[in-house]
Amino acid sequence: MSISDRILGKKNVNGKPHIEAVAPALALPGGEVRIIGKALRPHELRRPSVHFGDVEGSVLISSDDFLIARVPEEQRRGRLL
Repeated sequence: MSISDRILGKKNVNGKPHIEAVAPALALPGGEVRIIGKALRPHELRRPSVHFGDVEGSVLISSDDFLIARVPEEQRRGRLL
């Protein structure tokens, strides 16, 4: 699973979440990735969501500055959105 460079440094429409880095750059299904950034926690104190292609991954740990997500088993290849 490769991580798209086009998402790094991008912000959402309200200008809040900002992704600075994703590590590791490649992860197998069932593996974990760490997303580092700013304002990653939603304002409404909802759990953030992460998608690998069209499949939603599981957020294991989240804070304002980073989150750890598990790559879904169904995802065999594609890009992080």
